[in-house]
Amino acid sequence: MVRSAFAGDLASWSIGRQLAQWRWTGRWYQYYGATVGMEHLLVGRSERVCPRCIRGFGHLPAVHAFTFVTACPFHASRLLDHCPRCERAIDMMRPRLHLCQCGLDLGTVESIAVSDDEMRVISLVCRRWQLSFMRDIPPRCTDVPDEFNDLDLNDLLRVISFLCRLNEESHRTWCAVTQSKRIRAVSWRVEQVGRLLRAWPHGFENLIRRVRTPLVGGFAHGGAGGVGRASISLFSELPEPKFAFIHRLLVSNMQQGNAGIRLGLAEA
Repeated sequence: MVRSAFAGDLASWSIGRQLAQWRWTGRWYQYYGATVGMEHLLVGRSERVCPRCIRGFGHLPAVHAFTFVTACPFHASRLLDHCPRCERAIDMMRPRLHLCQCGLDLGTVESIAVSDDEMRVISLVCRRWQLSFMRDIPPRCTDVPDEFNDLDLNDLLRVISFLCRLNEESHRTWCAVTQSKRIRAVSWRVEQVGRLLRAWPHGFENLIRRVRTPLVGGFAHGGAGGVGRASISLFSELPEPKFAFIHRLLVSNMQQGNAGIRLGLAEA
């Protein structure tokens, strides 16, 4: 969350200000002027902090409340959501901005650089959020396809969620997929989506091919069921015309595959 140095010294902002920033409307939040799905926000008392911001600025100049923002947009370094000493979640009601409940100075924690692919997604999300209330910044990220630059914040987060789940389908194992919002559970998914955006549209086409014949336990159990599930997920999660560019890619890839895909779609 955005906090001044003074607010950090007072331990946290008031409950009234917090309620003014968050407005619950069914399954959506009005967050600083942007409408965002609940699954895309950190809801509760936990938060993410950047050690370098604490050390260099004495406050947090960026908002890290979005699930897919796993690194600081200013320093391209990994955020903290749990104390490395006591393993407790970073609590916004901690004694001081820089102090964990256990007494660790969060500003002294070593910074971990993240990849360009991960930062590609984070920069795009932060840029779209800023555009909801700031007009004096460049409206586009130059290393991202235009189709993604044209989406508003909530639609962008929905697309990222879909691509994350599709990528998990291509790497499916016997282990259940976690729904955790912890950075260690989300960051590698964000990085994979960043790679897709870097190689778009070929990265998405390769992903569909992997979904078609995923590896489970080291053996390919091929078939079209994976593509069928991807198609059903796409039409149920992203049915609006604004997502037609993804639908076209999926249909084109299916048409280039073998005839068994149509059977798989019928059985899915």
